[in-house]
Amino acid sequence: MAKPKGAGAVMASKRAKISDGQPWQNFELFPTPPWATRAFVRHVLPIVEPGALALLEAYDPCTGLGHMTAVLREAFGRVRATDIFDYGFELLDGVYDFRDAPEDIKPDWIVTNPPFGLATDLLEEALKRAQRGVAFLLRQAWAESDDRDAAIFSGDLRPTLVAPYAERVAMCEGGWDPAASTATAYAWFVWRVENGRIVRLIDRPRMWAQFMIPYGQKVALTREGDRRLAARFVAGWVPPSTLKKAGKQQRDMAEVWA
Repeated sequence: MAKPKGAGAVMASKRAKISDGQPWQNFELFPTPPWATRAFVRHVLPIVEPGALALLEAYDPCTGLGHMTAVLREAFGRVRATDIFDYGFELLDGVYDFRDAPEDIKPDWIVTNPPFGLATDLLEEALKRAQRGVAFLLRQAWAESDDRDAAIFSGDLRPTLVAPYAERVAMCEGGWDPAASTATAYAWFVWRVENGRIVRLIDRPRMWAQFMIPYGQKVALTREGDRRLAARFVAGWVPPSTLKKAGKQQRDMAEVWA
């Protein structure tokens, strides 16, 4: 499978690779911890969405293994899930590139964790389709590019709200590891839309509202039933925390026998 333009750019020199060229690498499959999506629904959405979520439709066009989609279904009345690749969990309403989705797909909210390298292109499509808003979960570094500054953050496409986490959201390529840790900072980039126009909470050039998702959400919003989502991963995947623990044990043994 050919690697799509712009994909695979996320931490390419740092992230461990399962097997080069696999779909989950080409499409940057980093499942979202369930608690992180619940924190978005509980703390961020109420700032920009006054309507009852149970009456609204959400759409996750980069559902991957369905981790985010499963949590959105706890809150929204209807959630549509598609992806460019079928990972085999029978979760999808369709398999296609979001940019080629049927024209009649026009949900209230588009909420997703998109491939970092394709997020700008997908944003353009999302803003054409969403009736009430778009929310992308991305590394905070997404706001730091010269190209994105010119295309988004210094112009009319700047977000309504940016909501970083006060604690780290650990994401792993290929699966969700509840015990993983990370130094990477993530944030929600949110565009509230009314009548095809982006709503401004702060209507000044190069400015947008910011809300810090409070610390402690991982503990407060993790549920026992989330374990079923930890069982969704690509073939050959091993939780990074397991590898880290095994490596420590090997180092400890080496010190004993030294």
